[in-house]
Amino acid sequence: MSGSAARRAPGPDTRRRDADRTRAQLLEAASEIFAAKGLSGARVQEIASRAGVDKQLISYYFGGKDGLYAEVLQQGRTHEQGLTDDERPLAEVAVRYLRQVLADPRATRLSYWDERDSSETTPPTARALQSLQARKERGELPPDLDEAAVLLAITGMVTVAVTMPALVERLFGVPPTHPDFESRYVPQVQRLIGLLTNPDQQR
Repeated sequence: MSGSAARRAPGPDTRRRDADRTRAQLLEAASEIFAAKGLSGARVQEIASRAGVDKQLISYYFGGKDGLYAEVLQQGRTHEQGLTDDERPLAEVAVRYLRQVLADPRATRLSYWDERDSSETTPPTARALQSLQARKERGELPPDLDEAAVLLAITGMVTVAVTMPALVERLFGVPPTHPDFESRYVPQVQRLIGLLTNPDQQR
């Protein structure tokens, strides 16, 4: 039997592993490029080249660039839902969200590019407002605070390193990617939100 005759077609498990690996490569490449350029600025060939695959596979696996973009956005929902955890103190939730953003800013950058209406019946922003309202009702937040203002303030504190890195460097003397920034800034955010939720706490 010749060598070519002895070779067998890949089995279903191998094909599935190859497909999963290709999808993962495309999603990783697309996350970088969409975060940097948005949907309209990204090019299919650029994404495929970064992933090391044929650009036709974007249509095969995702139905085209729009489908790939939607999948990348869906992967970033854990960041967008960062303030919807009702079970832990707000300062702890915000700090966890902040650390996520500092570790991987792509989801935050994507949220600034994405201006389309959400197809969800309860988008992440609405869920975060509901969570803050629940905190007010159980006394964690002062009743005279507007939960929309609280959400905007916390979101600003969390995302400023991504949206205004030059200002961060001017104020802290290091870029937001530097470990010294995280070690200095994160405890301050926790302290500030702790004062917000416990206004009588002075020290």
